[in-house]
Amino acid sequence: VAPPAGLARAWAATPSRARVDAIAFTRTHAVLATTTTAAASPGGVGGGVALRFHARDGASPFGGDFRREVRLGDVGEAATSVRVGGERFDSAVVVTDRAGIYLVNVEAGDEAGDEAKGEDGASSFGLAEKIGDYHFGPVTGAAALADGGVATCGADGIVRGWDLATGACAWRVDAGGAPLAGLATGSLAAGCDCFAVASEGGVVRVYQCRGTYQSPRLLIRVRLTVAAPDALAMSPSGTRLAVAGDEKDGCVWFVETDSTTAAARVVGRVACPINFGRAVAACWTCEDQLLVAGPNATVAVVVPPAKGAVGDPADAWAVKSGAEVRSAKVELPLVAVAGAGGSGKFAAIAADRSVRAYVLPASGTTDTLKPQWTAVSGVGKAAFCGLIAAGDGRLAVAGGDGVVSTRSGEKVVSSVAAHDSDLGGACAIVACPGGRLVTAGRDGAVVVLVDAAFPEVEVDGALAEAAGKDGARRRNAPVGSEPADDPTEPVFKDQRPADDEETKEEE
Repeated sequence: VAPPAGLARAWAATPSRARVDAIAFTRTHAVLATTTTAAASPGGVGGGVALRFHARDGASPFGGDFRREVRLGDVGEAATSVRVGGERFDSAVVVTDRAGIYLVNVEAGDEAGDEAKGEDGASSFGLAEKIGDYHFGPVTGAAALADGGVATCGADGIVRGWDLATGACAWRVDAGGAPLAGLATGSLAAGCDCFAVASEGGVVRVYQCRGTYQSPRLLIRVRLTVAAPDALAMSPSGTRLAVAGDEKDGCVWFVETDSTTAAARVVGRVACPINFGRAVAACWTCEDQLLVAGPNATVAVVVPPAKGAVGDPADAWAVKSGAEVRSAKVELPLVAVAGAGGSGKFAAIAADRSVRAYVLPASGTTDTLKPQWTAVSGVGKAAFCGLIAAGDGRLAVAGGDGVVSTRSGEKVVSSVAAHDSDLGGACAIVACPGGRLVTAGRDGAVVVLVDAAFPEVEVDGALAEAAGKDGARRRNAPVGSEPADDPTEPVFKDQRPADDEETKEEE
């Protein structure tokens, strides 16, 4: 904890603009962890982290001289805690404000002050290894990868890939610096090798990523909404992404992807029924049918635009061919939905905390869509829920109370408290190859569970083979940061085409 202003001692003097973030003591030294940055403020962006060693005078516990400085370098993080240990106090562990953990060889020298075999006051770089890289703040989404790993995103603006065999972070992407509101992916059995993330500023990014050992490739970046999308859902094959917009009566943007050519494009938008309201949740019940849950106990069933369709730029990119929309009433508003094996089947969590299973009618509308079955009080809290459904009727539910459970129809098969209820519990759950369930929590945790009650995830053969080749190479170098998002960037429908801009300049 940074010391209160006005209590600095002479022995703790630090270079200009370097704040003291943590202090540790050995038998002979006080060790100050400092961060040098142009914007030195708690919680602000970090910079150069250093460990400063001050000899402790035997006459006074707070006397003595500065001896040496060991620098971790400009890591872009600020230290929050430090511990020094080892037989000769030659190792330090530094924890940062961005959930990083560094192991540092500080080369302590002997007790007489022969620091790193150099002169007093010397400065050097320690051998620092980042041994921990975790989300700080809520984790807001998760996607299973073909090799058994998982990708997650969070309010820290980072997308991370995890090797579930070791628990290590295999790669990370700083996706524009803005908090990420959610993540969506398709089905591994259908060969999906893409996932999408959306920021609080409405920027959607689609990445292609087969597994833990393939760094993600950005296919498209586009700002579709002013704020975070209301809902995000990817078709089973991963060739279509649906983004529920932030308009008063609701709309759905569609994005087409093509992994073979590593390309993606915005198709356009489809309006929800009149007075439908803003979307609450969305899922694909099959490859050609999207379900959108509204706030007024209504669901919209959307047939997406045909492949190759293009919206009309003159009409806010509305798609006028191929797309169809119909609606149906349900007994209560639905807060989470998940497709359940095709043929119009889906599972849902309702506003009264019940878990339900439905089958959509083949066509037309119905006054009220009745559930096949209902489990009363299926979750402790209905906010920030995650839900996945298998085609055989089994479900995995992650609730806002932090409890993760598996179900066979109405019956609970297993249940475990995995996240902190006071911090919002769990908000997403995915099934990964290897019999694992992975949850993303508002408490900042990614929890891995092995649960035989949920069926094993199938992976498309060609996708599994490609992910296996990536694993054999093990080329999982971290990805650099992407350019920061501009909050003043206009949304897609308000952007002028490049040729229009050139014509305006000529005039």
